Amino acid sequence: GSQISPNSSTVVYRADQEVDSKFELYRVPLTGGTPTKLNGPVVAGGEVFGTFQIAPDSTSVIYQADQDTLDITEIYRAPLTGGPAIKLNAPLVALGEVGNYRISPDSSAVVYQADQDTNGIRELYVVPLTGGPATKLNPPLVADGDVLSGFEISPDSSAVIYRADQNIDEVQELYTVPLTGGPATKLNGALIGTGDVSRLAISPDSSTVVYRADQNIDEVQELYTVPLTGGPVTKLNQPLVAGREVRSYRISPDSKSVIYLADQDTNDVQELYRVPIAGGVGTKLNGDITIGGSVGFYLISSDSNWVVYGADQDTNDVFELYVADDDAATVGFANTSISIKENAGPATIPIVLDLPSFIPVTVEYNVTGGTATNGADYTLANGQINIAPGQPDVMLDISIVEDNRIEGDETVEITLSNPTNATLLTDTLTLTIEDAPGNPIYLPLITR
Repeated sequence: GSQISPNSSTVVYRADQEVDSKFELYRVPLTGGTPTKLNGPVVAGGEVFGTFQIAPDSTSVIYQADQDTLDITEIYRAPLTGGPAIKLNAPLVALGEVGNYRISPDSSAVVYQADQDTNGIRELYVVPLTGGPATKLNPPLVADGDVLSGFEISPDSSAVIYRADQNIDEVQELYTVPLTGGPATKLNGALIGTGDVSRLAISPDSSTVVYRADQNIDEVQELYTVPLTGGPVTKLNQPLVAGREVRSYRISPDSKSVIYLADQDTNDVQELYRVPIAGGVGTKLNGDITIGGSVGFYLISSDSNWVVYGADQDTNDVFELYVADDDAATVGFANTSISIKENAGPATIPIVLDLPSFIPVTVEYNVTGGTATNGADYTLANGQINIAPGQPDVMLDISIVEDNRIEGDETVEITLSNPTNATLLTDTLTLTIEDAPGNPIYLPLITR
């Protein structure tokens, strides 16, 4: 395999370039040039494995190899510009080796899983990217417990989230621990019977962990959300058809929603749903599915505005591509009443969605009452507001007329109606135009 560095300067590749069937690691400028070997001398029969990763800051490449001891996988760091490679893991117990690893997004550290201290017991360690003492992250495990390979580092590089049978053997639970080490906190709620946490994901803004587990019903995988630092756990999916489960899920890039695939409404029919990441009412995204059909896969656009999915939605066994039709957004005024001084200039009224919609939303607005006079005290023609996909709100501007008369406060009542691709949340707003202080008093002039 090969990788391009994040700064687009270098290609790193693995090849048996010098010795047949002995794979080693090389770099070459992206514009071409002479390749440079990155790994250190490899023991006879050893090789560099295909699990290498370039650090996000493009300074280093981290690779796994049985470089020093045949059939013992360890982890190494080599400068991307060339130079001596160093071993990152601490000395391993006899027959121990390094399993999975992750580079922190800020390129400060490498977290790795290894049976470093006890043969056959995988635990979690962190080491500076440039080398140094390794720190164990998990607390002591129950007898025969293990940290599993599917751990993640938060995007802000503050924490490591991992699964382990840390407290009860064969019961995989979810924990968070600071990247630099410290107390570990359990994140999942109490599990039923032989329940387990099976998968985790961290929101891009590092605020939330979403996980899948048979937490409430044994052998029924459902979806839960919890703050990254720990706290109340909320189930995200709606009740499932008996015996069915959430199949897969993704967090939207804007960290506001979770998209998941489940046979939630119909047995053996996988459909696509969206739910706010903090919990709430979920929405089905796919259209009506023909008998025997299901949603097979889905993608979320990088701006979080669109979900594209593949399904045999219209014809069984004929998979086609669709864009999600999400009409569950609610639209309305941010407030039901606002006030503005007569001499303060235009009034700006926000019209908001509860969540950005994947499709355009429109709503009509009309002046429906009030004591102020359109054209004399304010100017606003009836019309329509358009909210683009991904846009959370729009502003309705009303011109206010300063007439220099003492007339007291006056009101304008505005009503929303006829939304498309959304439902109304708050539909009426009262704008109070407060009479400006200091308006002159006009007295009749009498002359003789």
